[in-house]
Amino acid sequence: MKPVKINSRKLVEIYLKELKFSDKSEVHHILFSQPESVAILPIFDKDKVIMVKQFRYAINEYSWEIPAGGIQEKESPEKAAMRELFEETGYKTSEINYVCSFYLSNSISDEKMNLYEARDLLKHETHAYSELLETDIQIKIFEANELQNMLDNNIITDATTIIAIQHFLAK
Repeated sequence: MKPVKINSRKLVEIYLKELKFSDKSEVHHILFSQPESVAILPIFDKDKVIMVKQFRYAINEYSWEIPAGGIQEKESPEKAAMRELFEETGYKTSEINYVCSFYLSNSISDEKMNLYEARDLLKHETHAYSELLETDIQIKIFEANELQNMLDNNIITDATTIIAIQHFLAK
């Protein structure tokens, strides 16, 4: 069976496909096709990380995360990471470094996340979130021991943030 598009939105397309296995059994599979995204680990004063707390409707709770978001049309992943950093934290940087790429949930989605880290952060007085719908966002700088405690106590539950913080703590 050729994949059938079930739904198409600006950020996601949903497909239904019938998969056939070597034992002749069949199963229906749903694929969420999404564009690549970026996340940026803002490292402050060499040993601290800036994170944002925002409400996530899918899990109906607030979540501590690093800044992340989609890549706009004709935008490089690096530029998208810098834009997301500013939009969510009000900080800018001239130095970002690629860390790794990974799939967020490769059993149901083809969304690829590109992780970067940022240093030499500069706070700007104008904060982009004041003009956006998601105004209920908190920004906080965490020290390494606080981040480890948050991981140990399942306070950080976002997969991208877990990967980024583990990368940071391993260095």
